[in-house]
Amino acid sequence: MKNVKWLILCVLSVCMMFSGCGGVAGPVPQEVQESNVAETEANSSNTFGSIVEFDGLKITFGTEIKWIAVGEDEAFGVPLVIKNVGAETNEFNVMFASFFGPSGTELNDVSWETEIIEAGDGVGNSDKLRTGAETTAYLYILYDGDGNYYIELDNFKEKAEVELPITK
Repeated sequence: MKNVKWLILCVLSVCMMFSGCGGVAGPVPQEVQESNVAETEANSSNTFGSIVEFDGLKITFGTEIKWIAVGEDEAFGVPLVIKNVGAETNEFNVMFASFFGPSGTELNDVSWETEIIEAGDGVGNSDKLRTGAETTAYLYILYDGDGNYYIELDNFKEKAEVELPITK
């Protein structure tokens, strides 16, 4: 799944280069890169109930998880309240998220599994948000046993991490 994310990102980057829709011209100043690393370390204490600002969104991680069967596996859904605090229309992009289970290994993204789509309340089904708008959606994570789960958010400009202790 990680390779698919990188392939999609590379294809989109090449398309943006040829269409003239690039981001900031030139390299990012070193002091900006260093401040993002410090921000990542400061955000490592995020957990249930925390509010994380990422990618122009204020994301509140709720405490009432729910369970859903995904094929022969199980996933748990973490309720998110997502508010656009940026200047442009935006949405939670699950492609910026990586999920790690209690063993520390990366878990497959289940956002686009049939059961999640049919539930209709996952972040993949949530709408774009105009500035100031807010929505609630579940972020579903594949269950891999009791323990601490980690969500890493990374859009190549900023990073955040959330630790979720899960006991079934």
